[in-house]
Amino acid sequence: MNNAYKRTIATLLISAVVISGWVIYKSRHQESVTIGAVIPLTGPGSFVGELINRGLQLGFADTAPSVRLNIQDSGSNPTKGLSAYRHLRDMQQSTVNIVALSSVINAVLPSALEEQTLLIGTATVLPDLPKKGPNVIRYFPSANQLAGQLADYAIQNYRRIAVLYVEDEYGKQSEQVFTSRLAANGLTPVFRGGFPLAQAEARDIAARVVGSTPDVVFIPGYGPNYLPLIEAIKSTAPGIAIFADIQLTVPEYIKSVGEVAEGVVLLASRLDCGIAVTKEAEAFLKQYEAAYGIRPGLHAFISYDLARIVAKSADADADGKEVIKAVTESLLNQSPSEALVPVRIDADGDASFDLIVCRIEGGKLVPATR
Repeated sequence: MNNAYKRTIATLLISAVVISGWVIYKSRHQESVTIGAVIPLTGPGSFVGELINRGLQLGFADTAPSVRLNIQDSGSNPTKGLSAYRHLRDMQQSTVNIVALSSVINAVLPSALEEQTLLIGTATVLPDLPKKGPNVIRYFPSANQLAGQLADYAIQNYRRIAVLYVEDEYGKQSEQVFTSRLAANGLTPVFRGGFPLAQAEARDIAARVVGSTPDVVFIPGYGPNYLPLIEAIKSTAPGIAIFADIQLTVPEYIKSVGEVAEGVVLLASRLDCGIAVTKEAEAFLKQYEAAYGIRPGLHAFISYDLARIVAKSADADADGKEVIKAVTESLLNQSPSEALVPVRIDADGDASFDLIVCRIEGGKLVPATR
């Protein structure tokens, strides 16, 4: 892991304004509706959490003159995440809550269903999440999309395929979808194994993968081992193609890791690749760069879109049930073109985004041609 990467992670962690475990955006006007968010500002998921945080903050700042956004830190931990949710529900009376990470959503879900609050899941690929209850919506690509699209691309171009996944709900669901798609096409992974969220020796794990002599390895995950694993595999066997996760859509991340990211294949939006940049998207890009000095990636685009939809539909004079109804209807009925990343949400509440297979070349995302 190079020093530039370490400095980037340190900067992102410091940039989150964490006060007694919570971060808050407050509008310039008197607010009577609170929208809650439980996201990982510390712990192994903090890199993703900070990207979500930035998108939510800018989205509410743009469109929420009478709505309060209260962000609580889950610490990337299910137990702490549930405590954060209960604080929002009991102390802030938030009936609409955005919750990130599959493990945290699993912990929060029973309480949200019992209390009939609206749970909007992001950064989660839990299968059939919206079918868990009437007030559950996923605003994030599902495992069927993220892993499924990459599996289809791998099947078209490779035969010896390995899967190395982070050992949590996110990684396991991604791995299951990917390998199921391979099986449906008569393929079996030459390697199938996990890596921990806690710090581990990347070269030992990489050696097991390389020993199976794959043509390509799919690595769904995040955390402190993620980039070291990619680096270890590429340095040991440069000819192995790497299929990575969407965190590598972040330009500052790509730049900080340098050669490690070159040639990596992943899903991204057209906007990530500089395609179909509308006036609205250009305005957001300028706003984001002015606020943070860097360009955004897919997590920030999705969070900004979600924040704008929720903020516009949350009526400050409505009671909790009316807010739930208004936000739900806005999410289900939005036009795909309303968002920076076009999205359709089906009747069950599951989202599907306009994503394409891309490759990192020259430090930039470009559509994959192979």
